[in-house]
Amino acid sequence: VFMGRFNARYDCIEMKRELGIPVNYMVVGTVGRLSSEKGISFLLHAAKEILRNFPDIVFLIVGEGPIKNDLLKECSSLGIEKYIIFTGVRNDIEKIYSVMDIFVLPSLNEGLPMVLLEAMASKRPVIATNVGAIPHVIDHGKNGLLIEPMNVTQLAEAILYLLKNQDYAASIASQGYLKVVKHFSSKAMAESYLSVYEKVLNPG
Repeated sequence: VFMGRFNARYDCIEMKRELGIPVNYMVVGTVGRLSSEKGISFLLHAAKEILRNFPDIVFLIVGEGPIKNDLLKECSSLGIEKYIIFTGVRNDIEKIYSVMDIFVLPSLNEGLPMVLLEAMASKRPVIATNVGAIPHVIDHGKNGLLIEPMNVTQLAEAILYLLKNQDYAASIASQGYLKVVKHFSSKAMAESYLSVYEKVLNPG
């Protein structure tokens, strides 16, 4: 169920129109609660760097939370508010992933974030911080890019690299998809639970 929902084809142009994004613009997005440990402020600072090199781009921030007003103020003070779209909470998240050219998770701490698996299941190239269980999911350079938390320069460079190297971005996206299918799809999860039960029932 999980895979089918995120791997379906959605009308990306229609979704861009609804969100007010020019059709030819690239989209970098993140999904999560707007709280300080999610590191979104670092993404905004990286966005300012990226816009110097790459003006035809929009940053989508999906979610709600206690620091939303602070983030809005930060966009204004950085002079990038025209390029940042706060969507609030969406109940059509699988369609939102379909418009993202790159998914970014700049968290300062994290367990195993479901949004990362969703983005990979949606065949999006992912950039995430090297925290919590994320390095167990992302093999750096193969199925995603890992960066250090709070490192604006590294984040900006990783995003720019994927924007400029579309073939490589597509390759890590398809590897990410395969990793989720193999290890995190409903079928894979069911099989791993079964093997645990079998070991418990038939020890030795």
